[in-house]
Amino acid sequence: MDVKSTFLNRDLEEEVYMVHPNGFEEQGKEHLVCRLKKALYGLKQAQRAWHSKIDAYFCMNGFERSPSEPNLFVKISDEGDIVISILYADDLIIVGNDEE
Repeated sequence: MDVKSTFLNRDLEEEVYMVHPNGFEEQGKEHLVCRLKKALYGLKQAQRAWHSKIDAYFCMNGFERSPSEPNLFVKISDEGDIVISILYADDLIIVGNDEE
């Protein structure tokens, strides 16, 4: 599954500033910068923000993170059903043994 908006609008944990994009400068205020409140595609912090968000979601829903591979999440139900999810950038591979 490809998550289209993975790196957009994720909360940032640190302060990030950027110059105005070309064409969006206000005359007389070209020296000012923008403070980002959310992650943008291409921002170095976007991948980390996405991973922390999806990690929190998986852990909140009963998945356990692999101790040897931080992008591998496993959930085993009491009935023996298993769901495995692997995260790679903005792609998720989800497999399980229950057809439903």
